[in-house]
Amino acid sequence: MAVEKEVWKNISAGKHWVKKYNRYGEEESEMVGAGKTIQLTTEERQLNQERASSKKWDMFSNGILQPVKLLDGTEKAELESNPNFLGESDLLALFELQWKAFEKKVEAIDSPIVLQRLHDLTVNDDDLATARQVKIIEAGLERTAGVRKVLPSGVEDAEVKITAVSPR
Repeated sequence: MAVEKEVWKNISAGKHWVKKYNRYGEEESEMVGAGKTIQLTTEERQLNQERASSKKWDMFSNGILQPVKLLDGTEKAELESNPNFLGESDLLALFELQWKAFEKKVEAIDSPIVLQRLHDLTVNDDDLATARQVKIIEAGLERTAGVRKVLPSGVEDAEVKITAVSPR
């Protein structure tokens, strides 16, 4: 009897490697290209999740891999309720929300990839989002970028002057 498998899709622009077991029970890595899907057992997904150094780097919960087909089980509801798992229609539906509800939904997203997809929709369609919605998305991108400017206390961002230095 064939083992039922979950199906996940890579929504990022890059390639990602997933650990799987071959038919001999040996561990191997399989590449998932941009826009491609991968089939794996629940145990294989859990193995990959356990090996992630933190939840931030877990491809199965940070939005890099989106579920296409999940098996009935204890984690299905938890995975489906993840705010990082938004399909194209879900992203478009966000723009129809009142701005407070929109802000709350966007603040729940902690994946820069999902926020970038949301931002890309606004760039491609000028009539899709309000200026406030775009600012909320951009604030989310800043929040999830992981890079913060560190300035000395008392120094405003506008006071910082960038000077190019060339090596001698």
